[in-house]
Amino acid sequence: MSQCGRQYAIKCKTMNTLNFLLFFLLPFFAFPSGLYGQYVKKIRLEDVENVAVASTYAVIFGEGMPETAYWPLGKRLTRDDRTVRHRVSGGNGDNLNVNSRVAFRFIVAPADAPVSAADATQMMTWLQACGSGGGSQDIVPKAAFSDPVATGCAAYNHGGRKWRVPTQRELQLMWVLRDGIRYAYTGVSGASPMGTHRYWSSTEEPAAGTVYNAWIFDFSAIFPRSHPSDKAGYVYVRCVSDY
Repeated sequence: MSQCGRQYAIKCKTMNTLNFLLFFLLPFFAFPSGLYGQYVKKIRLEDVENVAVASTYAVIFGEGMPETAYWPLGKRLTRDDRTVRHRVSGGNGDNLNVNSRVAFRFIVAPADAPVSAADATQMMTWLQACGSGGGSQDIVPKAAFSDPVATGCAAYNHGGRKWRVPTQRELQLMWVLRDGIRYAYTGVSGASPMGTHRYWSSTEEPAAGTVYNAWIFDFSAIFPRSHPSDKAGYVYVRCVSDY
């Protein structure tokens, strides 16, 4: 599906399978326009807190995309170190509609996040993935989390960076470029490929009766499959970091 160079810095360009996906599935999955210009690079970056240490990361770049399809460098997509709360088509309350574009570049974490430093379990609820202890108060789509706690991406510790739950569109892009992400982390200590799991996004959905949903992306499917899922369910999360 992708062709990856063997150099230290790699660019994984899309090929015929992606052309098929884009042509037939774009209306259903709303991939950002200009997706052909996006690629993965394998990059070593200094630790934010200790420049004497460096880590290898898979970084997604949006070069070649029209400006209307990505957020420019430096655009703040977080609130209280968590992805700004939003729905597929808009921000919660007056929040920025972060799902309307993707970040121009962002780091994909080398491994799935555990629940916390004290709990290595990797399947978790949406609130745990986002780093919220607000329970039923925070399940309801609103502007901010009422009780931030150190779980999921809010607790993920790698490279001294801040990590967050990806948006629905960012997860879609990670699926498209999953082979490049896997290649970038091949041979990297502690890294693991994105498995054939379902992954949480930070993108919420209005309640269906008494059930509150957020969007997930199913990496076990041959073709893209993204849909709302009960926030109380247990799903994996692969964090991202703005760079």
